[in-house]
Amino acid sequence: MSTVSIRDLRTSFPKVKAMLNAGEEVLISKRGKPFARIVLGTPPSETKPDFVARFGPEAKIQAVATVSGRPLKDFLKWREEER
Repeated sequence: MSTVSIRDLRTSFPKVKAMLNAGEEVLISKRGKPFARIVLGTPPSETKPDFVARFGPEAKIQAVATVSGRPLKDFLKWREEER
């Protein structure tokens, strides 16, 4: 576990963020005394959301949005045909 001061957290946040992304816990100190502990909540997602599952024909929520002037369901159908 690494320890950084509040000042370091403010001025060098990218360094602290890199520590968190590496899986480290970071202890924040205030005036030399432990103040808080930061851990990465959830790892950053590298996958894209599945919009077909969300807004496809069997979804509970039906989209009414348009893409390039076409209804979204037509766009999703076109996209599946292109694959």
